[in-house]
Amino acid sequence: MSEKVLILGLSKSGIAAAKFAASKGYDVYITESKGVNEAGRLDNPATPQGIKGVNEAGKLDNPATPQGIKGVNEGVNPQIEELKSLGIKIECGMHSEEFISGSSFAVTSPGIPPKSEIFRRLNEKNIKIISEIEFAYLNTKTPFIAITGTNGKTTTTALVSHILSKKFSAPVCGNIGVPPTSLIEENHDFLVCEISSYQAQMTEKFKAKIACWTNFTPDHIDWHGGLENYFKNRNLPYSMHKIQNSKSSQNSAKMLCFLIRSCLTPHPSPLLKEREEKRTPHSCIAPKDREQRLVAA
Repeated sequence: MSEKVLILGLSKSGIAAAKFAASKGYDVYITESKGVNEAGRLDNPATPQGIKGVNEAGKLDNPATPQGIKGVNEGVNPQIEELKSLGIKIECGMHSEEFISGSSFAVTSPGIPPKSEIFRRLNEKNIKIISEIEFAYLNTKTPFIAITGTNGKTTTTALVSHILSKKFSAPVCGNIGVPPTSLIEENHDFLVCEISSYQAQMTEKFKAKIACWTNFTPDHIDWHGGLENYFKNRNLPYSMHKIQNSKSSQNSAKMLCFLIRSCLTPHPSPLLKEREEKRTPHSCIAPKDREQRLVAA
């Protein structure tokens, strides 16, 4: 019997993950909270959940449901038919017990909040939830170059890919709009992956060959439940090599206080060495000595 995998959301990353999983012999189920309108497009997320479904013909189960809400994904209907042809089961407008039960793990789309009802139900059943990036990483030997940060991710990702493309095959992927699961069966030297804090939050085993953190400033605090959690989630994919931009002494203080385990530094950094050895949190003041503050070129 095939292993059952649940894909959360009919997003671009969800569709790519579903196709890849089906190609590997998984029994794939996609569950999407949004309904599908008569044009076969996903409705606005403000649409009441549980009202609209989609029948075998790709039509609304409840034609009396109010229409006129603009769709967010163009051309979803042909995608649905393609997914069905691959043996993938799809439900829209709900997260049914039938789809959830018996899943070995779930692959989530980055737009689903960790405090959502579907996360709660999966956690109650001890069904592991991973990001699409994590799913890709676990199924390829191609090294990742991961880039994150509050600002500048997309520009840096595109620039790194462009530079590497002079000698290597290194396409962009991740939060930049290309799901890594759509690339991992191709022959590439590197995958240059932009990672949002939402995507980083659902990673556990992901280890980038090289990681770049462009900057860190308070953002998405409500989503992550506090500044320290936001920092922690940004830091998750980075434990092999790290390039850190730290022009701000305030950022340096946060890095030390929040326990980054290792960084690629152009100069010896006694404070980082001390943090690595102690591995215990304590408050700290950013050093005035620029050599001690600098954590990247």
